[in-house]
Amino acid sequence: MAPRLQAEHDLSSAELDAIEECLDNDNRRLTGRDDDRALVFSLRDEQGHAVGIASGYS
Repeated sequence: MAPRLQAEHDLSSAELDAIEECLDNDNRRLTGRDDDRALVFSLRDEQGHAVGIASGYS
């Protein structure tokens, strides 16, 4: 099955923690680095106001 992007509002804290831990472990294994940093992608309107974001770690 191909991955698909889907908006979800009701993920539990446990589900989010499990996803983060899996992604973190894979990234650390693949890069050999353990230096996570917060990262935000923001979508801004013409006045510079944030109207959407995606946040995570790099």
